[in-house]
Amino acid sequence: MARSQSVAQKDVVLAAFSDQLASSKIEESAVKAENEKLKKENLKQVEMVAELQTRLKATEVEHSNQLEEAKEKKKLAVENMRSEMKAAAEKQFAEANNVYNKLKQTNSSNLQQIQTLEQDITSTKKSTAAEVKKLNMERDEGEQRALRKTSIRATNITNLIRLNSFSHLLRSAQHFRSLPKRN
Repeated sequence: MARSQSVAQKDVVLAAFSDQLASSKIEESAVKAENEKLKKENLKQVEMVAELQTRLKATEVEHSNQLEEAKEKKKLAVENMRSEMKAAAEKQFAEANNVYNKLKQTNSSNLQQIQTLEQDITSTKKSTAAEVKKLNMERDEGEQRALRKTSIRATNITNLIRLNSFSHLLRSAQHFRSLPKRN
C-alpha cells in the first residue's frame, strides 16, 4: 500500500508535471506566436521608419531647393530694384542737367541783352544830355526852335521811357547775376 500510495503520488505529481508541461507548451506556442506577431509589427515599423526617413530626406532636399530658389528670386529682385533705381536716378540727373543747361543758356542770353541794354542806356544818356544841353542853348531862339524843342522833348520822353524800361531790365539782370551760378 505504501507502494501504491507512492505510485499514486508519483502519478499525481507526474500528471501535475504533464499538465504544467502541456500548459507551458501552450504558453510557449502563444509566446512564439506573439513573438512572430511582434517581429512582423517591428518589421513594419522599421519599414515605416525607413520610408519616413526617405520622405524626410526628400522634404529636406525640397526645402533646401525652395530656400535656394527663394534666395535667388530675392537676389534677382534686389538687382532689378537697383537697376530701376539707377535708371531713375540717371533719368532724373539728365532732366536736371537739361534744365541747368537751358538756364545757363538763358542766363548767357540775358547777360548779352543786359550788356546791349547797358550800352544803349549809356548812349541814350549821353545823347539825351547833349540834347538837353543843346535845348538849353537854343531856348531863346524863335518859334522854329520851339517846335524843334518840342520834338526833341518828345524824343527825350520816348528815350526816358526806353531808359526806364532798360533800367528795369538792368535791375532784373543784376538780380539774375546775384543768383549763384552752377557749373
